[in-house]
Amino acid sequence: MRIFSIVFSIFVVVIGVVFAVKNSVGVNVDFVVYQGSAPLSLALILAFALGALFGVIVCFIVILKLKRTIYKMEKTHQLELKENALTKSKFNTHQEAD
Repeated sequence: MRIFSIVFSIFVVVIGVVFAVKNSVGVNVDFVVYQGSAPLSLALILAFALGALFGVIVCFIVILKLKRTIYKMEKTHQLELKENALTKSKFNTHQEAD
């Protein structure tokens, strides 16, 4: 498994170097806080990284909302179980009295 990870890492680095060399032409970048020229490969990598970061943030927010919903549902379920047990004990006590 270690050999596979080393080979895979080398493969990714080689692909990255080839990508950077093939896309080294300068492009104009006009961003909110930055205006200038940058290599195309850098602009593409930064755009991909920012998109991935925003995607992770959105997924994190959704996961937190779902966890909060699960917590509330579990709490409600526990209360219902306690109420059910109390009702059963009252019912059994009532039946024993008859």
